[in-house]
Amino acid sequence: MDPISPAPAFAADMMLGKLARWLRVLGYDVLYLNPVEDSDLIGIARRTSRILLTRDTRLVKRRGVPDFFLVAKNDPREQLAQVIRRYPRRSGRFLSRCICCNTPLEELVKEAIESEVPDYIYHSETHFGRCPDCRRVFWRGSHYRNMRKRCLEYAEKGK
Repeated sequence: MDPISPAPAFAADMMLGKLARWLRVLGYDVLYLNPVEDSDLIGIARRTSRILLTRDTRLVKRRGVPDFFLVAKNDPREQLAQVIRRYPRRSGRFLSRCICCNTPLEELVKEAIESEVPDYIYHSETHFGRCPDCRRVFWRGSHYRNMRKRCLEYAEKGK
């Protein structure tokens, strides 16, 4: 693959909410709307040059469907492995996007977040980020390490 080409951006259909979330964890740009009409999703994917991720074979047969990837597996771990295999991550950092709304996170100075997190978290963690859209705060606690471990396992499964 060409190392200069940009990382792919995706639009996931409503059947792939867990997959969309896990791809965001890995740093992929994944638009996920629920609910959304198929025709609206197709239009958004086309206008924003996103690859449509879907399990719906009827959807991809429709006229005007942009670039798409048909996800064959039912299990989200297998889906993740399937997408990673086809679209290896070329850029993006682990947990660099909001897993809820897909916006890139802003890094925060620890002191700026003191009043917004529990005391234990403030004193035990060093890296914090905030979603500029939904304002959620993220930090690298045990959930970060667990998610990273799971994602690495899923990615290995995809090789």
